[in-house]
Amino acid sequence: MPALQLWQRAAAAAPEYVPALANLATLLAGDGSGTRTTTVRTELERRIAGAGSLLALDGPVLPLGYAAVAVDRSAALQQAIRTGNPAHYARTFAPSQAGSTAAVSAALA
Repeated sequence: MPALQLWQRAAAAAPEYVPALANLATLLAGDGSGTRTTTVRTELERRIAGAGSLLALDGPVLPLGYAAVAVDRSAALQQAIRTGNPAHYARTFAPSQAGSTAAVSAALA
């Protein structure tokens, strides 16, 4: 099963879980699918706004490794754990805070 279908299923299975949808948005940013990308980004923004706990944010998010976006997310996660407030970490999933979804896609290349 292609990765895109797996992330679509994961995003549908857990309607409040941010990482699955963030990863789907990253994959879609590279395929030129404008309408789908817009729909996914809108849903991602909704999930980010509603993330009330670290449980909604606790999974791996592309790109893995040491890309600037990943390092920024790691620092924000540390802050969220120390303060008990997931809001700052949740905002790192938004393309506007992470540079852009396209920048994340470029980091994967």
